[in-house]
Amino acid sequence: WGHQGVQNSPLQAIRMSRLATVADNNRLDTLNNSGKAIRLILSDGSTVMLYPGSRLQYFRNVAVVDKRDLHLDGKAFFEVAKNREKAFTVYTGMISTTALGTSFSVVKKSGGIEVKLYTGRVSLRKEQDTLPGWNKDLVLAPGERMLYDAYRSTVRVDRPETTIDRTA
Repeated sequence: WGHQGVQNSPLQAIRMSRLATVADNNRLDTLNNSGKAIRLILSDGSTVMLYPGSRLQYFRNVAVVDKRDLHLDGKAFFEVAKNREKAFTVYTGMISTTALGTSFSVVKKSGGIEVKLYTGRVSLRKEQDTLPGWNKDLVLAPGERMLYDAYRSTVRVDRPETTIDRTA
């Protein structure tokens, strides 16, 4: 329930004790306690690969709400269904990543945030009034990666030379 349209996915093999989903006022809170990534299909057609130990909070029916807002703690890969009228935003507590139709990954760790863009464009903004080392909003192009180091208060954008593995 809440993972509509999942076909031949790891969800079918995972017991609910390993994938905890709690509904509260039309919001879902999903925690992946399994040992492997799981695929979630959101009601707007967007897909999320939620990695082990990660938590994602979102509206059950993102297709009908004003904004497609998700809150992530951990690691996830997103393929966003295009909708020019409703931005798709992933909040991590420090940085928000907004896309209209694209694919990207977000990793939130205690020491910072990493965002990798595969297709399309994403805009990155600080969520807090002050975020040490964050001077301006950023826009990533395909192949770029943003690294925010909370311990050093630094922001870096680069183009990794290695092939990006979406399953690791």
